[in-house]
Amino acid sequence: MNKAEPYRRVLSADTVLDGVEMWARNRSGYLLRETGQAVSDRRLDGLLVPAGYGAQVPLGLTGVEVKVHRSDFLRGLKNGQYEAYRKKLNALYIVTPYGEIKTNEIPTTCGHLVVGLRAGEIENSRCKCVCRRRAPWHNYTPDQRVLWRIIFDLLDQQQKEFLFERQKIHNMKTSIGQLGAKLIERILDNPMRHLSLFAGTEIERS
Repeated sequence: MNKAEPYRRVLSADTVLDGVEMWARNRSGYLLRETGQAVSDRRLDGLLVPAGYGAQVPLGLTGVEVKVHRSDFLRGLKNGQYEAYRKKLNALYIVTPYGEIKTNEIPTTCGHLVVGLRAGEIENSRCKCVCRRRAPWHNYTPDQRVLWRIIFDLLDQQQKEFLFERQKIHNMKTSIGQLGAKLIERILDNPMRHLSLFAGTEIERS
């Protein structure tokens, strides 16, 4: 690899979306993956939605379409996929791995996000997402079914995060309990030695 290149290509769509998710969170936003939203009868890879009124992610529907291969990107360009998406959204980002697509190849009506791993990092490391061009914004009012679907997806995502955090707390308490049990077991095996440690003085043995 050329030493001037800070990132290497990422070929996994899930890894690419991991990078976009972190990019969104740093701007007080959420990435809803594979929402199943019907945009011109096509499935969108994701939606960027704000976490609140103060978020850097605009209030509206911002679509995310991942293209990990150049051939897939060119196919979408030829079939008018991006323009069809854009008409049903307020903005659209096309996301590509580092070095796969140049920004000047992306339609001017779309933004461009580039995702890659720093040289030397392993495939499952936290990847970096960079905005090469902001997605142009245009006025569009989605129907209520789309908005309700987003609300349900957000609630589901927050519920999963809550359960994950609760499981982490449970695991931590379990680990502390196991550590405490081991300590008690050692104290019972040699009580005089451990009592001296708690008292801060040496206890002479007879």
